[in-house]
Amino acid sequence: MSDHLPIVVWPIPSIQVRKRKKFRFENYWLKEQQCKTLVDLSWKKSEGYNICARFEACSMAIWKWVKDYNGNFHHKLEAARKSMEILRNRIDDNGLHDFENVQRNFIHLLQQQDSFWRQRAKLFWYKGGDSNSKYFHNMITERQRNNALSKLHNLRGD
Repeated sequence: MSDHLPIVVWPIPSIQVRKRKKFRFENYWLKEQQCKTLVDLSWKKSEGYNICARFEACSMAIWKWVKDYNGNFHHKLEAARKSMEILRNRIDDNGLHDFENVQRNFIHLLQQQDSFWRQRAKLFWYKGGDSNSKYFHNMITERQRNNALSKLHNLRGD
């Protein structure tokens, strides 16, 4: 028998440090009254601080708001579509009014989604646009196709 004691290895607890995602302002937030109010309030609260601290306070306030706001357009659009489908068959004043409100919200969501994807397209363009890639060539071809004139008309329509 050996006089050696068994070696016990205790696992070292790992500490996970969550790195905060880089703050990026979304253009579609500008169309939200809540965001405008939040920025005004945050800017007034941070009066007297230097400009960097004011921007940091403002971005933190927006960050917290966005977590609750949830920019997931797909689920919101589906819910609005279902509501419109239900309300479409109603002919009473309340039903028509509700349909109009849901339809207005649906259009607003579509505009937000469009703004979101336009901003993303620019981001993708900046990332992939400088490299000599297939993406770059496809973007150039698309721009040329959109900017090309196929016909010209004079005032008489000729």
